[in-house]
Amino acid sequence: YEVTPEALKDYDLLDAYIAGSFAWGQIITTGEYYMGPYNVPIHDIETVFDPQVIPAAGYLNENTEYIKDLIALRKLSRKYLTYGRMLRPLDVPEVTIIADGGVIYQGATAVNVDFENVVPEVWSTVWRAQDGDTALVFANYNATDETVSFDMDFSDYGLSGTYDLRDVQTGLIVGTLSDGDNDIFVPAKSALVLELV
Repeated sequence: YEVTPEALKDYDLLDAYIAGSFAWGQIITTGEYYMGPYNVPIHDIETVFDPQVIPAAGYLNENTEYIKDLIALRKLSRKYLTYGRMLRPLDVPEVTIIADGGVIYQGATAVNVDFENVVPEVWSTVWRAQDGDTALVFANYNATDETVSFDMDFSDYGLSGTYDLRDVQTGLIVGTLSDGDNDIFVPAKSALVLELV
C-alpha cells in the first residue's frame, strides 16, 4: 500500500498542532497518537496493517524525525519553554487548514463533515526566562521553507535597541532583531529558538 500525499493531507492539522504545542511550551509526545477517525492508538499493532489505517501509520513514519527534533530542541530551550514565561505571541499571517472530520449522522442521513481550522502559518512566540533573557520561538510545520514577516513593537516586550539573534541549537548568531519590521527564515519541518543577545 503506497502512502500518497493525498492520503496524508488530513494530517496537516496534526502537524500544525504539534508545532503549536512546541511553540507554546507544552509537552510533546511521540507516543499514543490516535489514527484518524478510527480512534486507534499507535501501539495497537494489529490495526497498523489495516489499509484504512496505513495513511496514519505512514504519517507517523514520515514525521518521526521532525517530532524527535522538536523534543530535543525543547530540552535545550528548557530555560524558556519550561521555566520561562510566554509573552504576547507575534502577529503573523494565518492559514486555514481543512481536515476531514469523518461522517456524522443526522437522523438516518450520513453527512461528511470537514473542519476548518485557522492557525498561524508558522507558530511564533516570545518567551522571557527567569533571569530576564528573551527568546523568539518559531515552529514551521509546513513541508516548505517559510519566511516569517512580523512587526515587533519593542515597548510591548520591555525591549530597546537592536539585538543579535543566537540560535540555541548551534550557538551561532543568525541575524538581528530591531524595533519594527523583521523577517526570519524558518526551514521546512523545523523549529528555531533564537535568544536576544
